[in-house]
Amino acid sequence: AMTPPGTSPLPMSARAIRRGIPALVALACAAAVGPTRGFAQGQVLEQQNSCFRCHQVIDERRFSDPVREYVSDIHFAKGFDCVVCHGGDSTVLDRRRAKDRSRGYIGIPNRQDIPQLCGRCHSDARFMKRYNPSLRIDQVAEYSTSVHGQRLLELSDENVATCTSCHTAHSELPSDSSKSSVNPKNLPATCGACHSGIEKQFE
Repeated sequence: AMTPPGTSPLPMSARAIRRGIPALVALACAAAVGPTRGFAQGQVLEQQNSCFRCHQVIDERRFSDPVREYVSDIHFAKGFDCVVCHGGDSTVLDRRRAKDRSRGYIGIPNRQDIPQLCGRCHSDARFMKRYNPSLRIDQVAEYSTSVHGQRLLELSDENVATCTSCHTAHSELPSDSSKSSVNPKNLPATCGACHSGIEKQFE
């Protein structure tokens, strides 16, 4: 199992760990807010977050779509900022300062780092208890034993599925939602997006 946020994680490059420290600080602050206030926080992220304010007005969809999608994400509803996964500083409007590597900016995480990045929260029982105690916390450990995990972690095969291949990166919904990519009725389409070439389309 993964170790809790703030302690030594499973194998991850030292550079990636250094870059992730400011994001973990932001994560700890979000955790301190608690689940009830988190929903209220999610409602004001768009106004307070420089990532939203800049990316919403960019014409290129690859930059604007993620923040538009994120308003429906469960993490957004709980009050989690972009920097939790992407690092950087979402409190400043200056692009260079917001994306300063010395402030922990990661940008798009390396595929090999995604399981450990997600696991910093999702493998920590005490942390998850604050937000959703019903969720399993062994998914990263289980992933490492799967065909996907073994190919990614042992063979550095970046064509295999990671957490964000099945769980949408910026629009994750509870699994009981009919629009969730991991809702049981949608799993054939989710798996088929890679294994049969069909597109993910959820009602």
